[in-house]
Amino acid sequence: MARRLSWSQAIALSFYRGLATAQKFDGGYTRLNNDQPIFKNPTKDPFTWQDVRGNCHMLVHSLEKEGGFGDGPKVGRHAFSRSIDGPWIFKTKTLAFSTLVKYDDGTEVNFYRRKRPQLLLR
Repeated sequence: MARRLSWSQAIALSFYRGLATAQKFDGGYTRLNNDQPIFKNPTKDPFTWQDVRGNCHMLVHSLEKEGGFGDGPKVGRHAFSRSIDGPWIFKTKTLAFSTLVKYDDGTEVNFYRRKRPQLLLR
């Protein structure tokens, strides 16, 4: 039996991360973690990568209180796992990044919002 979700419930549910794998980029996906979120924290804009030791990482835009949509500085979080299958650990005590940006010339800007976290990797 399906249940009808309110708009706010549907939006809230869309911010919980799940994972899927495939042999090819264009299809044949298999959902991981029994189709459950990999961590309980609401996030968006995931940037994922695997390090040279095979550990998996995810940089996300957090939607926790004092983060997310310009409500505060707690916008960037890091999650990691030894394997894509998990378990995933979501770091809640440390920030990956905040709304404060410090420039090389010593100036600082506290932005209202940050968008789509990304890393440049070699």
